Amino acid sequence: MIIGTGTSQRFIKALAEKTRDFLNENGIKNVRLEGLTSCDWVLIDSPNLIVHLFRQEIREIYNLEKMWDPEFMAEMEQRNTPPLAYHPRAPQLRV
Repeated sequence: MIIGTGTSQRFIKALAEKTRDFLNENGIKNVRLEGLTSCDWVLIDSPNLIVHLFRQEIREIYNLEKMWDPEFMAEMEQRNTPPLAYHPRAPQLRV
């Protein structure tokens, strides 16, 4: 998994499309892009690689790197709370 930050929505969109093209040119097919409509958080999903591209503000909200912090995960387990639901500014998911 790769996590990256872009300086603008336009930059993130270009980076996502170039990454998809690079993967396709190098034999990695079935690459899907999610989140291109807003380009705040774009997920590049391929069979062997996942790339998350964020605007800085969005990356700070979700802080995916923290999911590998043992103390954070222990706290979430104690609260019985999914890690991404913890941040007060994180958008609420609707089921």
